[in-house]
Amino acid sequence: MSEYWAEKALVKFQSQFDQNTTYNIKKSQRLSGSSKIWKYMDFAKFVGMLYQKSLFFPKPSLFVDNHEGSYSALDVNNILNDPLSYLTVPVDENLSKAEKRRQLHEYIKQMHDYVGVNCWHLNEEESAGMWNLYLKSDEGIAICSTLDKLFTSINDKRFRTYVGQVQYINFNSEMASLNPYETLFYKRRSFSHENEIRLLAFDDPNHRRFNHKDGAYVDCNLHTLIDEVYVSPTSPEWLKEVVQSVLEKYRLPFKPVIKSSLYESPFY
Repeated sequence: MSEYWAEKALVKFQSQFDQNTTYNIKKSQRLSGSSKIWKYMDFAKFVGMLYQKSLFFPKPSLFVDNHEGSYSALDVNNILNDPLSYLTVPVDENLSKAEKRRQLHEYIKQMHDYVGVNCWHLNEEESAGMWNLYLKSDEGIAICSTLDKLFTSINDKRFRTYVGQVQYINFNSEMASLNPYETLFYKRRSFSHENEIRLLAFDDPNHRRFNHKDGAYVDCNLHTLIDEVYVSPTSPEWLKEVVQSVLEKYRLPFKPVIKSSLYESPFY
């Protein structure tokens, strides 16, 4: 049964995405293709990306924020108070409101088993906050690219992929969406510092193609994607040389490796 609802939700999402002028980057035209984007990760994940020649798209269930991809409070109220919404959301209108809420939670959970998410930070410069947020040690890496290069680097025909700019809203008083996939482009305002660009990759509900229990490795042309590789401002001196060596091993020898100057001494 979940396959039926997932396919139905995906068809609706595709239509809404094509018409959207807020999170749909190409439709809104608010961002240039040359806008810089960053992906922060630890060294092990960086090597894994090179080895797999792909980007990993984890399922939303792995995210720490339990509001990730959820309905807002206004969305829930709209669903519960509008009988027509039951045509697109599988909720039994004869149940109590508490039971309906549980059904909505289970519905979102099931739908998110068919989608993976890959996240980037939109910024013309590196971010101290992002270094601190995503790195658990001094051996951190940041990949610098552009929106255009991200668009063109994804070359995996197995998955339908979409790129959007996350919108930050008040989850108590603003509407995200009634579609369980469109909600993934909305987050709480508390996370607005992430300034996130988000990719969604969809599994086929009827012919499952996700190649990992926690999501999917999506083929990516890393030569196209990577402009520069930054190493953490607090990284040991040897890390830059190791990163250069690893890039050479995976046939990306001419990509610049830059030690972040974020915490260098001032000019006096």
